[in-house]
Amino acid sequence: QLAKTDPDFDEEPIKKRFEALISRRQEAQASVDEQMKKIQRLYDLVDGRITYIDSCTKEISHLFPQGAVERGGSIRKKKRKKANMDDAISQSVEDAFLDGAVAYDPNEPLYCTCRQISFGQMIACENPDCAIEWFHFGCVGLKAEPNEPWYCGQCRDSGF
Repeated sequence: QLAKTDPDFDEEPIKKRFEALISRRQEAQASVDEQMKKIQRLYDLVDGRITYIDSCTKEISHLFPQGAVERGGSIRKKKRKKANMDDAISQSVEDAFLDGAVAYDPNEPLYCTCRQISFGQMIACENPDCAIEWFHFGCVGLKAEPNEPWYCGQCRDSGF
């Protein structure tokens, strides 16, 4: 109506602006769609890892102390001495991996002097150039995380 009443009114810049906004909306929607695809792939990857961990847990369930009950692929502990139970379970899982009783993904990175995958409690050597970098507590004789910076034996021997 403004175009009809005002002879100097130019409708063309508004049309161009509107078309530009529509184009930007379409680009944004395409970007959102791509992000959703990435999120779905990530979700599927995490879900696959959880399934893998559940299968490993089932394979080693005989190693868990009494009081650890398997339900639906996850471990739930009965109410009793939770700290001791967690330590015992962690040790059982660690023993199973160290003994080679549990199969794992061959593409999984290997750590520590034992050259096994990441499991249980681990500690990083503070030397940024450490060849191994991550170590299992049990392999380096640790029961708890130290209060001061920690260096592996090889790095300590090298002067760190």
